[in-house]
Amino acid sequence: MSEDWTAYRQWHALLDALCRKYGYRDNVRLADALCAASGNRTPSALDTAVKNLRNWRQGVHIPQRRNFLLLGKILKVDAHAGLREHWNRLYHHARGKPGQSRRTAPTSAPISAPTSARVAPPGRPGGAQGCGCGNW
Repeated sequence: MSEDWTAYRQWHALLDALCRKYGYRDNVRLADALCAASGNRTPSALDTAVKNLRNWRQGVHIPQRRNFLLLGKILKVDAHAGLREHWNRLYHHARGKPGQSRRTAPTSAPISAPTSARVAPPGRPGGAQGCGCGNW
């Protein structure tokens, strides 16, 4: 019987379902697999991975791209027809609005005083009006 992965509408819910399917009920075993896949098996890396997995599975945060790709390998997303596309789509949606990166600059810049109106700190060139270069 094949799982209907498209029924999952949030990346973290799909992640959690895949974790359960492959026996990663707790985050320690999966964190160990993630550390092994990344080549970092230090105790601090394991602790960080356990904490991150808890947050990822609850939808608090999403992993950075490298960990996202490693999780896909560990959880065998390519072994299921159509899962890779759905996995990627939900991940990109969780990163931000479709077609928009989370790192997109705000649509308007914050209002600040013009450079020429700034006063140079004591001992700096430019006197009361400042040099206008913005390097102070």
